[in-house]
Amino acid sequence: MTLDKGWLRAAVIFACACNVASVAGIKYERYLWAVQSHEAFSENFSDAISDGIYLLPIIVVLLARRNAPIVLAYASVLFVILLGRIYYLLPPSLTGVDGLALKLDWSHLAQGLVGMISGFGMAVLASILLLISGYNAFWRFWEDR
Repeated sequence: MTLDKGWLRAAVIFACACNVASVAGIKYERYLWAVQSHEAFSENFSDAISDGIYLLPIIVVLLARRNAPIVLAYASVLFVILLGRIYYLLPPSLTGVDGLALKLDWSHLAQGLVGMISGFGMAVLASILLLISGYNAFWRFWEDR
């Protein structure tokens, strides 16, 4: 294993860890809000869908694990999002839940935006690969006739 591959693997692990920690922070913020408002913390289908969208960058990072620019771009963006999540979550955690105001902050919006961009990119890549394989299958069939 060369040094370059080691750094790239570390960047992949770091990007995935930042993404998971940021989504865990969003879940913890929802939990604190439920505790403050004396409601039961429950998950519904829309929360599961949004969490799936938030976790899509992990799939992209794992698929592009040999492409350093993509991995490093995702790692840096996901790290900045994690820092924003910590910035908005740390004061209510330290001072108690009374100071928590559930709001849609920039880190929450950026997490959703990066997830949607990742999903869109995977959909475009899948459709291109499907078209290429369909084109190749058509011409193989046509030549066999």
